[in-house]
Amino acid sequence: MKHTFIKYSLVGGSALIVDGLVFYLLHFGIIGLNVHLSRIFAFFVAACAAWYFHKIFTFKVYSEKSDMRQLGKFLLLNGSGILLNYIIFSIGIYFFSSKEGVLLSFLTGSGIAFLYNYAISKNIIFKK
Repeated sequence: MKHTFIKYSLVGGSALIVDGLVFYLLHFGIIGLNVHLSRIFAFFVAACAAWYFHKIFTFKVYSEKSDMRQLGKFLLLNGSGILLNYIIFSIGIYFFSSKEGVLLSFLTGSGIAFLYNYAISKNIIFKK
């Protein structure tokens, strides 16, 4: 269990970096996309990357079903964690709309959702 959490943390940390970079580029970069649309798109990109690396590295559980079905299950079941993350993020930016407030909201939502999604991934999605 200890090694699984460490691997999950490494993949999750990498996904957080992808999430943050995509969000930053879409919202604060040249595109200047709406904060909410930027956040949703960044979630999706990071979740797809996380699924792939959890599949091959963290849990090493290969489904007999197609990859697209497994990815669909991952996205669906982790959707509640994504929703939790987004709600925390939205509440945070409502009260703290500065650039620092947006960053703090981003990190808080991501951290809480990370722990929640670990439990779902370990006990449901990639259960051996």
